[in-house]
Amino acid sequence: MQVPYFPPLQSAHDFTPERCQQLIAAAAGQSLHDRQQHLAAVRGTSGPGALQLHSVKTWVMSAEVAESFAACDNHAMLLGDAAHRFPPAGGFGMNTGIQDAHNLAWKLAAVIHGTADHKLLATYHQERRPIAQANTSLSVSNWIEAIRIPQALGLDPRAASIVNSMVSAAPLPIVMSRWLLNSALAAGRGLAAAVASFRQGALQHILDAGDSLRLQFPQEDLGFVYNQGAVVQEQQQQLQCSQVNSNSSSSGWHRKQHWRGNVYIPSTTVGGRLPHCQLSLLDSQCNVKEQVSTIDLVTADRLGLNMLLICSSSTTHTAMAVADEWLAAGLHLKQQGWPLQLLSILPRHSSSIQAMASRVSSRSHVTNSTDGTDGSSSDISGGGSASCGSQPGVMQALSVTGTWEALHPGCESVAVLVRPDGHVAWRHINGDQSSCHAKSEPGGMYSSSSGCSAGSNSSFSPVWVLQSVLQNVLQLRPHCH
Repeated sequence: MQVPYFPPLQSAHDFTPERCQQLIAAAAGQSLHDRQQHLAAVRGTSGPGALQLHSVKTWVMSAEVAESFAACDNHAMLLGDAAHRFPPAGGFGMNTGIQDAHNLAWKLAAVIHGTADHKLLATYHQERRPIAQANTSLSVSNWIEAIRIPQALGLDPRAASIVNSMVSAAPLPIVMSRWLLNSALAAGRGLAAAVASFRQGALQHILDAGDSLRLQFPQEDLGFVYNQGAVVQEQQQQLQCSQVNSNSSSSGWHRKQHWRGNVYIPSTTVGGRLPHCQLSLLDSQCNVKEQVSTIDLVTADRLGLNMLLICSSSTTHTAMAVADEWLAAGLHLKQQGWPLQLLSILPRHSSSIQAMASRVSSRSHVTNSTDGTDGSSSDISGGGSASCGSQPGVMQALSVTGTWEALHPGCESVAVLVRPDGHVAWRHINGDQSSCHAKSEPGGMYSSSSGCSAGSNSSFSPVWVLQSVLQNVLQLRPHCH
């Protein structure tokens, strides 16, 4: 139960245990005596102890975000309530704090285990502070929505604050000032009670329109996007066939002016959370061995501190060849010791599975050089998504319901790199520009190409691109331009 009070004329000492019990009983629509008797009958006890008051605490509504979430060269980090405080409207304090820990945990572990540079820790502030600022604004907005109910009933907290300010400023003895304030507040409550029946229409309108306190925020809880930090936006790729979605915005959802009614739209947008898609993991004979969610594949016990490269394609030869190139590049880097796991998602049509299973394994040539031009080449056997079990070290799965394909309608091939915390670090898409419409949250961008091969038709090989992405995400060297 929350009860406002108005310093300096009122204080927490005014709320004695007996006073708090009276307020609780009044809120329940009973006198304190009747409430005590009712509880005594239910619990089989007697006396005033039937209504038990466990604690009385004070809090001040505030909306604060620390200027920096890191200090001492990223050796001291702030998260949770130490980094941000919100009004208690929407449950954002706990959710944002858990997200902070989720973001920081894998980065700390990666630095400690030597798979990432210490500079990776700086991305914690870069990624999380904008989200905390967004949630602060949303909490304040939701709090304003919440007080519409008392306002409609004639109990406007702002009016009470004005009365308190006026009485406190008057040159009167403290006893008289307190009496005036309490009298004014009592008069306001009495007037509101007297006209309550006439205000039912306004109250019902607020409730019917859903304009009061809102407690569910699927888009804000699940759809937030990291637009900077340990991510590589697709417009940063040095690929000839890349094209930035002109309808995208780099600002993210948190810059929107209207939050109410936002719906979470699953997407593989760079910086966003990997969405749920139902998969069937396949064995070497293309038999289903396990039903999983894509989310199940980025848990600590399955992925550890590795990145997950997910590749998929349509059933055309060109599309499968592009997906094979990305998988071959990922396998090459994995064999070199990069923290990487590979997943090939096959189309859900059973006929395509048989076709892929019967394909003769091809040999993909990838370069060992980091500049993507000269250098000795090494052969990697297998066709990536071509056939089950043709490449050891590559998981294969079937898109059961077609949800994965629905995320990238009209796109020929997709390569998505997912971080250990389940956020997309990078994405590359090949498809016809007129039909490829990868679903993208505000702030997300995608690359598309018209039938171009990322390896053979580009100045940069998939190995060079993927290695550069991993280096940038793990902060192993300055960003490449």
